[in-house]
Amino acid sequence: MELRKIGHILLVLLMVSVVFVPVSAGTPLITPNESNIVKSTHSQHVDFPVDMPKDLQPAKPLAESEMFVIEVPGSWITEKRVSNDPELIDISLPKTEFDAEFALDKQGHYISKQLKSGENPVTLRIPRTMFDSLNTDPKMVRLSFPRKQFIFPSDQGKDTGLIARQSYDTDPAIPSVIAPLVNPVIRCTPETCAWRVSFAANQSDITYSTGSTTPLTYTYSGQLYQAYQELENYYNNGVTIEVIADYASDYSGGIRIYPVVYNGENSNPVYPWVSSGNSEQLGGAGTYIPATTGVLSQGYEWYVRVNTGSNAGLYQIWLKDIRNNQWYYYDYNDTVNPATQLVTSESSSELGTIPSGAMTLYARTQVRNDWVMIGSVWKHPDEVFNPTATFDFKSPDGVNWPPYVQIGYNWGSRAWNVFPMVEIPA
Repeated sequence: MELRKIGHILLVLLMVSVVFVPVSAGTPLITPNESNIVKSTHSQHVDFPVDMPKDLQPAKPLAESEMFVIEVPGSWITEKRVSNDPELIDISLPKTEFDAEFALDKQGHYISKQLKSGENPVTLRIPRTMFDSLNTDPKMVRLSFPRKQFIFPSDQGKDTGLIARQSYDTDPAIPSVIAPLVNPVIRCTPETCAWRVSFAANQSDITYSTGSTTPLTYTYSGQLYQAYQELENYYNNGVTIEVIADYASDYSGGIRIYPVVYNGENSNPVYPWVSSGNSEQLGGAGTYIPATTGVLSQGYEWYVRVNTGSNAGLYQIWLKDIRNNQWYYYDYNDTVNPATQLVTSESSSELGTIPSGAMTLYARTQVRNDWVMIGSVWKHPDEVFNPTATFDFKSPDGVNWPPYVQIGYNWGSRAWNVFPMVEIPA
């Protein structure tokens, strides 16, 4: 290898070798360096550009009739809960006892008979499909969910989206450590420039996980680009389920949130709409959620389950827009070789551009994993994932790292946070 090329590689490694970046919350941000890179093993992602039908309409949220709503006094929660974890409400009771303690109101909500007139209740409002998925024993009723899924009287009148956001770590700034390159648009064509960070599971039989995707910053000029900043859950039998924050210039600067499934039998992604080259599509709400950024970043919670047993092959994805507490539901039936457990949970920053004209782009997202479930037991991510993540990348420029794509992660509140970013400077 030429000495000039060796020197160039060492310079790039030196520029990206900053491992710890101070965060105002006191949690360090970890970025790629020469010691934590692994060769990418993921090959089923499609290359850019990805064509989205031009006439798609936003997904419709679930109707209130499709929601499971229960209202109880706070004292009932205190009396019944068995978990000592303050972030988890874990209640189980026989169906006969539940039926005796609750009555249905005119809206189909379950109201505790212990609730006094004028008393502010604790409320759980989730999709019926989610309740049914986590209640497979017809003789029992499980109200076992993270605390943030309940609304307590102390939350009344507050911005519940802000309450959810306050549990996240302060957004750290990822430094611009990759030097500008000549003709960045051409350098990312036709392959994807991508960073990916991977958290390997050190426990088996993980079937359910939850978290959030929060677009933080988005500015752009010019045209013809695509950027994906994603949650990626990799399961056994070649199955992948993703939740994507999609930034693309042909959406007039809009951001779209939607899930994608790779079923392991072929390389075609299954979207919530029929795409060219694949006649399958996800069931449920359909299409995408329009996303925004702002002074107070808006989060979109995700809940992903691969079922086992008699429902093996049913993959379920729920998305919640915390701005307005609207829920969306998607599903897919894998009838060939269904997944049964999570292998790694990951996040990626991917950029694809078309070689035409000048452009600038700055897009950054926070992807978070809050909880996982093994069987019927909730676990914090720090209990089931290797705390030291690894990075891999895809670059059209051989040994050089991908231009204008960056990523970093940290741990906070026992959960991992990843900050994917794309920056094409003026």
